[in-house]
Amino acid sequence: MNDNRPTKKHHAFKHGHNIDGKTTPEYRAWQQMKDRCYNENNTSYKQYGGRGIKICERWFDFIKFYEDMGKRPTSKHGLKRIDKNIGYMLTNCYWAIDKKASRYVHGQSKRYNTTPEYRAWRGMLNRCLNEKAKCHRHYGGRGIKVCTRWADSFINFFADMGKRPSSQHSLDRINNDYHYCPENCRWATTKEQQANRREVKSCSLPNFTLEEIAAELKRRKVTAAEILRMLS
Repeated sequence: MNDNRPTKKHHAFKHGHNIDGKTTPEYRAWQQMKDRCYNENNTSYKQYGGRGIKICERWFDFIKFYEDMGKRPTSKHGLKRIDKNIGYMLTNCYWAIDKKASRYVHGQSKRYNTTPEYRAWRGMLNRCLNEKAKCHRHYGGRGIKVCTRWADSFINFFADMGKRPSSQHSLDRINNDYHYCPENCRWATTKEQQANRREVKSCSLPNFTLEEIAAELKRRKVTAAEILRMLS
């Protein structure tokens, strides 16, 4: 007769313990995450729950947290967030040894410096997902999204976009009113982006500030001569 009842090991793990009754590293990371976000007596609450950092509903269940994050790679790894202004969720969390090591894992760097591709990916996520970002109103604020494949993983983004051809190239959307996804993105130079940019004249609309216009033009490395040509 088959016995499908949960084993002692399964029951223990469900509650964050191993067979010896000790809590697992993953369970401790999960508990600490919850404590920082929801326990006002926690010494770190002010930097987490106190400033609005929350945990996605799925992760209130330890088993689902473990399904998404998997086993901690080594005893030196800890739970980290990619964007410190966004809460705990699969698309924003990973196991990392320290700040330098996390950049290596996610940014493809050999000397602990973030790569141009990684910075482009982070900038894309920040513009679309971070409501506190200065440019959010022109991206996520007007409905521009990041496809699930790219939001979930830098590796997927890098696999689709490849290495930036040169320092003169930056991430560009072919259709500026459509989302960030493989079929709508490319690496392009400033010159290539000029014909693809929304009219500079639109920056005079009330919902744009002079500071935002200047910041966007600086980011795209637009020269004064190029601005005059576009306005002529």
